[in-house]
Amino acid sequence: GDLAGDVPEPFDLDTDGLAKVQYWMRLADYYHVAGVSHFEGAADLAHLLVTVDLDLARAQMREHLRERRAKALRTLSAFLLNHPGKQGGA
Repeated sequence: GDLAGDVPEPFDLDTDGLAKVQYWMRLADYYHVAGVSHFEGAADLAHLLVTVDLDLARAQMREHLRERRAKALRTLSAFLLNHPGKQGGA
């Protein structure tokens, strides 16, 4: 089906702005990637800069993204196997 009608356009926040922000923020990688630190203001950020374990965060991000890449490749492979036909360039 046509999904365009179900997807709110992200630019006009004067109309249903909160709903649009909530819709699009759930799709933002930096809210879902393991190892990403969130902060609320300058004081919280300053605290994180001296307390966060960057090696652990880096390892968590690397593993999370490795898993996402593997899943994407499995999904693409399955799609291509189930949709044989013209593949490649012109």
